[in-house]
Amino acid sequence: MYFDRNTLDGLANSDLSSDDRQLANVDADTIRAYDESLTTLPQGVSFIGVSLSLRSETTLSLYFVSDKQLRFICGGKTVETDTVDSYQVARIRGIKSKELGDDFKLSVYTDDSIGDVTYCPLTYCRHMLENGAENPKLQDVVTALYWYWNKADVYFEN
Repeated sequence: MYFDRNTLDGLANSDLSSDDRQLANVDADTIRAYDESLTTLPQGVSFIGVSLSLRSETTLSLYFVSDKQLRFICGGKTVETDTVDSYQVARIRGIKSKELGDDFKLSVYTDDSIGDVTYCPLTYCRHMLENGAENPKLQDVVTALYWYWNKADVYFEN
């Protein structure tokens, strides 16, 4: 419904009863909040926010402001760099369903210093559950994403 695709007759759960289509609510407090104490950035670099893309792959995008050109590294993940308006964006691509509850430590480099931001994709879900009342369809999506991760975390051993 959120993505406005096949909303009349082609929903993936159209064969289920109304009761079976309902997801249990998620208490936002069960999801880890963003911990600013885990963020140490070079002087003159500010972490502004985050978005989560659920297209053909899950991508966590972190937004920064800096007068310096930034470089990013995140473990074994592909990180693409982009500029959107005045923001420098680090996009962590290819996040697997089981990894949605993991912390991703993004190293942020300038020419003369290094820092990092630690962020969990489910923290974005928590934020939307706490602050997204004006967009109930998005709250439905992040609730579904939470339960998707919950089951994937049990199903996939590694």
